[in-house]
Amino acid sequence: TYLDRRAKWIDSFRHRDFGFLWTSVLFHSLGMGMERVALGWLVFDLTDSPFMVGLTFAARQVPFFVFGIPSGAVADRVNRRIFLTAFTLASGVVAALMAMVLLTDVTHVWHVITLTLIAGTVWAFTQTTRHAYTYDIVGPKGALNGISLTAVSQRIGGVVGALVAGVIIATVGSGGQYLAVITCYVGAAIMLLGTRYEGQAAVRDPVPLLQNLVGCIRLLKENRTLLVLMVFSANIEVFGFTHQGLLPVFAKDVLGVGAVGLGAIIAVGQSGGVTGQLILASLGTFK
Repeated sequence: TYLDRRAKWIDSFRHRDFGFLWTSVLFHSLGMGMERVALGWLVFDLTDSPFMVGLTFAARQVPFFVFGIPSGAVADRVNRRIFLTAFTLASGVVAALMAMVLLTDVTHVWHVITLTLIAGTVWAFTQTTRHAYTYDIVGPKGALNGISLTAVSQRIGGVVGALVAGVIIATVGSGGQYLAVITCYVGAAIMLLGTRYEGQAAVRDPVPLLQNLVGCIRLLKENRTLLVLMVFSANIEVFGFTHQGLLPVFAKDVLGVGAVGLGAIIAVGQSGGVTGQLILASLGTFK
């Protein structure tokens, strides 16, 4: 029936903590959407170099490669609720440092790249812990719906954040933009405080980090499907998203649409993901 289909779509919201987590993701993604626009525009404005823009975006993504598996091992050993809240606040601290650099007019591109690298490291741990905490809240049967719905929240936040970012940058500049980013990250942390479940911390069976990494390699050897999925994911990351480093160049030099136009371009890219995640969320317990 219609009501059954509707219930399937929003099944994860039956869990009180999931509503707080979903809203936290929305706030956090608003900040990240603003940052994505501000970062590309700022670096290209400082250097007029497409290479430096690409290098900055690479600095944002490198921590996922370096800390991807270790972040999962860490998430298995901590109180995920507290850990996720702490790292969400850490994102706000990094954004505050960026705002301070910009507003005091001591900005150098290497300041921006260094802070971007730190922000990427924080985000790598945040993303992994968030997925694990979502699974904790909704359970194995609700995992597809729960993770898809948090991804919907992430995409919506990214779309709105990108659109707002262009307007803010054009009005008050990148420094003022980062003040808005800080507000979003603080709001995300406050929403996480509304959750009650601590997450499935693995203190019952703590596994050393090195042993965890060895276990991951063994699992990839034994599970060919998982290995293929990881290879596909790596290819998508390398060949499907690297164009984002060129968007500021197109917006400024090719199309001449400014920061507002850059925000709109990035928002359109984010909006496509909303449709895909909604389809996944509607599948319920589909294996």
